[in-house]
Amino acid sequence: MEPHLVVAVDGTCRSAGAIRYGVREAGVRGLSLHVLHVSPGALPVSPVLPFVRVDVEATGQEIVAAAAGIARALDPDLEVVEELVVGARIAEIVLRTAHADLVVLGRETRHGLDRILTGATVASVASRVRCPLSVVPSEWTSSRSLGRVVVGVESIDDAPPLLGVALDEARRRDASVSVLHAWGLPDAYREVFTGQLHDVAWTAEAARSLEALVKSARKTHPDVLVEVRVVHDQPARALVRASTEADVVLVLRHVPRRVPGPHLGSTARAVLGSAASVVEVVPAPT
Repeated sequence: MEPHLVVAVDGTCRSAGAIRYGVREAGVRGLSLHVLHVSPGALPVSPVLPFVRVDVEATGQEIVAAAAGIARALDPDLEVVEELVVGARIAEIVLRTAHADLVVLGRETRHGLDRILTGATVASVASRVRCPLSVVPSEWTSSRSLGRVVVGVESIDDAPPLLGVALDEARRRDASVSVLHAWGLPDAYREVFTGQLHDVAWTAEAARSLEALVKSARKTHPDVLVEVRVVHDQPARALVRASTEADVVLVLRHVPRRVPGPHLGSTARAVLGSAASVVEVVPAPT
């Protein structure tokens, strides 16, 4: 299958930024754009109201056609493919993106009971897809360009796969890279342990380790400016703050060691729901 980008739309305003971002990224990366909508196989309305499958499919066709029309209007030269499938949303998105180069979704905005009843599509898809996945705020436009790519590094082992992606991303965007490592302790332990662990020395040592990795990675991208930041803060909070000054925040999806099945860490989940910028989840090498 030819290289392509998939933007999955749900027919609401949540997909608006995802469509615009998908068009931009497909054009920059030289990919075709596949607009995907998954129509439900059944609607949970009421036992006394009959379910008419053709009505659901007609609505789905309108949704995917409208999204594809927006994409073509934004870039008339871009190859746009429409795809409508019927089934379980999360499973079908994962299946239909198995050979994609990038998947783009709109940010989840449902909270509380509504989120529990309808399911968290973004986090579930992000934990399962084989390729990188970008989650985009509905208000995103191409005019939001701050010239910075932020990379959230949890450990030294995380850094190499993320740095390569970040440097490529920065070169495409003509941006710099900010490598961010955050560490924090629960409030009850912070005052006792930070003194014993020599906060300043620990931070400096972490920065030196990351600087060494950055120096090696930059051999293939000597023209990209890279900075290393080590902060004493809760990781998700630090990344969300950094997102206000970034075009995209990159986080790694770990391979689960103890829990079988798909896994997306708590930090990645929090950043996906609250970041001001695009968030890209990068699967760890297998």
